[in-house]
Amino acid sequence: MNCEGRGGTGIAERLFLIASSLGIAIGIVATAGMLLAATAFATASTFVIPLVARPEGFHDAQGTHAVTVTGSWAMAGAATIILTLLLSFLVLRRFGSSQSPGKERTHASR
Repeated sequence: MNCEGRGGTGIAERLFLIASSLGIAIGIVATAGMLLAATAFATASTFVIPLVARPEGFHDAQGTHAVTVTGSWAMAGAATIILTLLLSFLVLRRFGSSQSPGKERTHASR
């Protein structure tokens, strides 16, 4: 994906890559949270992600498994934004150069 030299199309491609990075980051953070909550539920143990979330698994009065999740939406959002920025930087660094992917720069030898 070549983002240079095509006027508005290059900007549109970059915005699409950033929006896609945001969607991927949201999916990663949400999936990680759900996996931790499911593990806490199944094992009746507690996991702590500092400043973000704390899924606490336990057995209730009847002996069945239960889980309580306490956390901060703001910090989960901040983690998502940081992951989005990192992913966008890596993708734009790879595909945002003036050369097309798969083509290597060659120096003319004379």
